[in-house]
This record gives sequence, C-alpha cells and structure tokens, in this order.
Amino acid sequence: MAIVTGLALLSLGLTVAADERSALEVVERARDMWRGETFHAVVSIEETRGGRTEFQRLEVWAEGDERALGRILEPEEEAGSGYLFLSAEESEELWYYDSRADEVIPIPAAMMYEGLLGADTGLEALFHGTVAEHYEVSYSEQELADGYLVELRPLSGAPVVHGLVVLTIGKDFVITRIDYYDERDSVVRRAYAEELMELEDRVVPKVWVVEENADRTVITYEELSIDEPLPEDIFTLENLTQP
Repeated sequence: MAIVTGLALLSLGLTVAADERSALEVVERARDMWRGETFHAVVSIEETRGGRTEFQRLEVWAEGDERALGRILEPEEEAGSGYLFLSAEESEELWYYDSRADEVIPIPAAMMYEGLLGADTGLEALFHGTVAEHYEVSYSEQELADGYLVELRPLSGAPVVHGLVVLTIGKDFVITRIDYYDERDSVVRRAYAEELMELEDRVVPKVWVVEENADRTVITYEELSIDEPLPEDIFTLENLTQP
C-alpha cells in the first residue's frame, strides 16, 4: 500500500565509510530501513484537493512486497471496508471489500501504486522492486554536510512519469525529502517529513506531507510497529470480510 509500506528510516549501522558507498547503496539502504520486513500502523490521512478536504483513518498491515491489508476505520460510512493485496512470483492480485454491500471486488493490482487508500506518498511507486531496474542513480553535484543528495534519472522505457527524482537522505539513512521534477527541470511535486519520532532502534516520520500544485496531503502515523510478528491468517479474504 502506497501510504504504508515502509516508513522506518534509521540505519542499524554500517562499517563502510560514507565516501566508499555508491549512491545506489545509500538509496537501497534507505529503502530497506523505510520498508522493514513487517509493518502495522494506524494512519490518519487529511487530503486537500481542489479546495475540498477529506479525512480518512486506516489500520494497515504489510509483509514485504508480497502481502498487505488495509482496513478503513473512518469515515463511519466506510468503516469495515478494505483492501487485500497478494503477490506470488509473477502474479499480483488485489481485492476491495465493500462493507456496505458485503461484496468483494477484484480490481487491477496497478491501483496499488496509485494511492488507492486516498493518498500516495510516491514512495511505494519509487521503491517497488529494485531501484536500479528503473533509474540511473548518482550523487548530486550539490553536497550536504550532514547527509546525501541523490539523483534518480529514469532509464529508457522505465514505467515512471518524472524526469528526475532527488532524495535528501541523512547520514543515518533517514529520507527527509523527495523532490520530483518534470522534463523541464521544474519541481512538480514535493514530499517531506514534517515531524520525526523514535521507534525502538529506528527514527521514523510521524507526519509526512505531500504537495503537488495546490493539493496537499498530510499523513500522520498514530500507531506504528515495524518488524514485529503478524498473525499468520491476517492476509486472507476471510479476514478481509470478517475482521
């Protein structure tokens, strides 16, 4: 799920000196810390589009790239509805459960990367699969005294829409900002951590903001656990429809 799958951002420690790391190694390290092996969160999303603001509250579980479940808690009229995503080898399946109609609807798995839960941080689309498959990764000519500026330029034929993505990554591998550029080198989208919090051996964003034109989405993590065991039967259609 675009809004949930990997928000842990602190490295557990590397012995390689910073100047010996490639830009790709830095990004992959940040990616791994962002996602975790398992993820459970209660998330509130405030999304403003076209002058209209909508609010949604969700509970989300995820296991790597392979399995994810999101259940809507608010608004009240949608409570109990949710999504289940399962991936195996080359196949991906996505279902939506409408609690009002008590109906399960299969939908295209590509919607996983279009902010199906009401907001898209851009991170899921950016980090789905291997970064090197879609981007040429290099350090920016600009340097940060306390971190890294990394440029991701799409390879020919890559299924991405931005001409350039620039990541601001701290020395502890915290991604604090992402700038998206069009082909004319203008920033068309920006995502940034507005507030961080400590989570055991990690630092994670408590509040993540996405801005594009006049649209603004604020994602707040009310509860969050990463790399904790999840119930074995959670990623099933039965659990989706009968929580």
